[in-house]
Amino acid sequence: MTNFSIIIPNRNNPELLSRCLDSIPKRDDIQVIVVDDNSDERLVDFNRYPGYDNPNVELVFSKEGKGAGYARNIGMKYAKGKWLVFCDSDDEIITDSFSRKLDEYLDSDADIIFFDVVVVDYETNEVLSANNPYQNIIRSKKKDREDFCRYKLLVPWGKIIKKTLVDSYRIEFDETPVANDAFFSLKTGYYAKTVVVDKTPIYKWFAKRKGSITSKASKEFALQHFQCSLRRNAFMYGHNIGRYHDNLFLSVPNLIRNGFSKTEAIKMVVSNSKKKYVFSDLFKVLLFFIDKCCYV
Repeated sequence: MTNFSIIIPNRNNPELLSRCLDSIPKRDDIQVIVVDDNSDERLVDFNRYPGYDNPNVELVFSKEGKGAGYARNIGMKYAKGKWLVFCDSDDEIITDSFSRKLDEYLDSDADIIFFDVVVVDYETNEVLSANNPYQNIIRSKKKDREDFCRYKLLVPWGKIIKKTLVDSYRIEFDETPVANDAFFSLKTGYYAKTVVVDKTPIYKWFAKRKGSITSKASKEFALQHFQCSLRRNAFMYGHNIGRYHDNLFLSVPNLIRNGFSKTEAIKMVVSNSKKKYVFSDLFKVLLFFIDKCCYV
């Protein structure tokens, strides 16, 4: 019986994908679905594709090349498990703790279980400081920590999600080159009746990898990130969870860094910000940069 379906999008990363697959527990109740997003045959040996000799791994090859969101949507169509698990091919599962937690939460009534992660520098393999947004939310002692997990954790990994939740509300990933997971994460968080936050790390996130989609810079990518925040905010304002909106003022440095002038960036942010949150957002930006300077 399949209890967990692990969906992994991949493109041109055979060695990293092999490392990722090796970290997944060898269990009969785990289905692993690798969706290849039109890899280059000069970089990937399709005759010996990672996982080809593993009976628990299903390989799906797409020639569309539409990105990780599209690949994850394909993967969900093949998923048979009670729970969905998402993993990036350049990351790893923390094998032992992940397997223990699967057993612990197999029959949980919750729709989403959020876990802690370990953040590793891709170049040096050193564990990075916990001073990052993901871990700050998971480890927070705030009373509304669960809601922050629902609405502010923008990635699909580091959690397990009931398949019935995704199916019932027909939730899919955006099929855009960047920020394809942020709206998916928001909608699953919003529609989940019950969530659990577990501080056990089950996922190893390799940050700062050159060539990864999150490391690429361009005016188009920056604009897509910004437009995703606008969509997320419109959803939150329309569903009475506006207090968790994305602070658009934090987008200004990224917009400027990727080709927008200071005037363009500020105008975009101000014109799209809700008036009732402007002053509080600016104050949070000030605190953010003060904290960043102090930390450095």
